[in-house]
Amino acid sequence: MENKSKRILVTGGTGFLGSYLLRFLVQNGYTNIKAIKRQNSSLDLVGDIANQIDWVEGELTDWFFLSDCFKDIDWVFHVAALVSFDAKDYKEMQLINVRVTADVVNLSLDNHIQKFCFVSSIAALGRSKVGETLDENAVWKHSPYNSRYGMSKFLGEQEVWRGIEEGLSAVIVNPGMILGSGRWTEGTSRFFSLIDSGFPFIPNGAATWVDVRDVVTAMHNLMTSNVHSERFILVAGVQSYNDFFKAVASAIGKKINWISIPSFIQSLILPFAWLIARLSGKRPFITRESLRLSKNSFFYKTDKSLTIPGFNEYLTINQSILDTSLAYQSEKKNNRFYPLKF
Repeated sequence: MENKSKRILVTGGTGFLGSYLLRFLVQNGYTNIKAIKRQNSSLDLVGDIANQIDWVEGELTDWFFLSDCFKDIDWVFHVAALVSFDAKDYKEMQLINVRVTADVVNLSLDNHIQKFCFVSSIAALGRSKVGETLDENAVWKHSPYNSRYGMSKFLGEQEVWRGIEEGLSAVIVNPGMILGSGRWTEGTSRFFSLIDSGFPFIPNGAATWVDVRDVVTAMHNLMTSNVHSERFILVAGVQSYNDFFKAVASAIGKKINWISIPSFIQSLILPFAWLIARLSGKRPFITRESLRLSKNSFFYKTDKSLTIPGFNEYLTINQSILDTSLAYQSEKKNNRFYPLKF
């Protein structure tokens, strides 16, 4: 029987994945949840449950603040990360995704945390050739098919594996590109607003997708199980950008004259993306690195994830697209956030 009084600490709780984790925990009766937030972090994704969370305000890079957060904690979900494919963010990714992870692991060991869940990425598996199929035993290989972000998550994983060697009971999840309603100018949610704006360009290649609800459910089930010292790829399937973009457009009722751009001229989009970013003050929706990576397809085995206790089936990519599109349209109409329902 689950112990709903577990004292839980969540990093990254105001972000996309973290907000769904907090919502899941609250909905499932957990009553002792502490979450770290920065002073300027918005609670827009957790507004309806914010008063059921014990928020502690500070910077993850402040070791003294972080060490105070670990007092009287049983479980740690380390979700916080910087995801970027912009070269200028590399140093910050090393700081957040590697050094902070090392600090969180060390504090978990020092405070005898019962169990630890680290959110990594399939990008940390180390892709070495186009079209290869990877599983949890994949060994990192330096190659043009990996990103700076992937490298930072790989190094973060190494800190967790070190912690495991030193006695930490931990699990690692490696999700693909996570789908769900969130901030429509960030992450995969941005595809929906971008397509709604009439963006016509479809890159070659394909991506690996998974629903945010499946990621959260798998994380929780691993924490309540006896499984430890393992990592799990979380992937619902692979879908080409061509099929994905068209499915999103259909779901939100947008008719677009699509332009499929050959690889050798895709780089011409970069100045366009740069200009929009400058005018809007937002991050560019395409960078040189993300464009390079989008041209290729990779595959991942999901057999191991389907052995997670109580987790034996993924939501389909098309169902995720439909649910997310409905949430997008609802927010556009009513001007408030609509989380996907578990």
